[in-house]
Amino acid sequence: MSNDPYPSQRPDPSGSDPYSSDPYLPVGRPDETRPPAPYPATPAPQQAPPALPPPYAYAYAPPRPMGASVIVLVILSAIMTMSGYCCWVGIPSLVMGIVAMTKNSSDPEGADRLTRYGWITFAALFAIGLLAVIGFFAVVALSEA
Repeated sequence: MSNDPYPSQRPDPSGSDPYSSDPYLPVGRPDETRPPAPYPATPAPQQAPPALPPPYAYAYAPPRPMGASVIVLVILSAIMTMSGYCCWVGIPSLVMGIVAMTKNSSDPEGADRLTRYGWITFAALFAIGLLAVIGFFAVVALSEA
């Protein structure tokens, strides 16, 4: 009994066609009718793949959201700068607010500190400006009387 399940469909190895369509037909050895085994009987030992670094080892931290305090400081400082009368109040705190916004992702503690100093500067210069306006009107009112 033969191991070939379809003996009638196999071409004759000694036939006239040297380019057979059967890929398992042994070339040069017509007496061997069994195809070679596709894999060796015992697999060769393989080397372990190189160790990979843990996933996301070099991932960056997500960006820190911008605080509302620094945004309000920049907006109020910009309004004071554009008003014309209070430009000297708005410029220093506007610069501090913008620098705090740019340092937010790289140095969060420094950005918070700079925002706090910006608010202190804004409040101090606003109070000095308010006292100057009140003093001006007081001097004008006392000089007319």
